[in-house]
Amino acid sequence: MFALFGYDVKHIVRVDTTRKLTLIDNIFDSLTVVCMLVYFVEIFLQCQADSEIHVQEDPNSPFYWRYKYSFYFWMDLVSTVLMALDMAWLLQVMFPINLNQPKTLQK
Repeated sequence: MFALFGYDVKHIVRVDTTRKLTLIDNIFDSLTVVCMLVYFVEIFLQCQADSEIHVQEDPNSPFYWRYKYSFYFWMDLVSTVLMALDMAWLLQVMFPINLNQPKTLQK
C-alpha cells in the first residue's frame, strides 16, 4: 500500500511549498528504501524458490512455469528500481533548482 499511495500521502501531509528537503521527505525516503529492500529480497527469494521447485518438475508439463526471467519478474524488477525516482534527495540531484534566482526563459 505504501508503494502505491505513499507519494500522494506525502504531498497531502507536506505543508512546505519550497523545494527544500523536510523531515517528511526524509521519513518518506527512508520508508521507500525499506520497501525497495523488501521487494528486492522478495524477488530474490522467489527466484530461489522457483529454482528449487522446478528441479523435480517435468518441463513438458502444461503447468510448467518459471518466475525467473518471465514477464512478471521483469515487471517486479523494473517497478522496484523505479521506486527510487520517488525519493526527494535523488530528484534534487537529478534536477537541481536554484531557488534564489527568478525563473526566466532562455532565447
